[in-house]
Amino acid sequence: MAHNRQRVDKDTFKQIFRDHWGPFQQRHPRYQDRHVQAVIDKMLGCGTLEAAIPRICAHTAWQRKRVAFSCKSSFCLSCCKVYVDEWVAHIGRTLYEGWRIAIRC
Repeated sequence: MAHNRQRVDKDTFKQIFRDHWGPFQQRHPRYQDRHVQAVIDKMLGCGTLEAAIPRICAHTAWQRKRVAFSCKSSFCLSCCKVYVDEWVAHIGRTLYEGWRIAIRC
């Protein structure tokens, strides 16, 4: 039996945190930590122009352009996907290489 799973996009995920993170922290004081807050702030700023830095682009006749960067956090839906894909590829290469060595012996 197939289950229909509704996909939550990253903007919805971020909005949930914007709307409910403060009240959640009030009810759960153990999350009132600067390290936890730094992770949340990093995730909320991922890919936004507010967190972007200005760059001068030579290929566009020296115009200033704001470039948004990813946060590279394992808590961010977008960045976590990249991290997990890279980890799976690494493990696959490691296991495959080990399998090839074991067969030769």
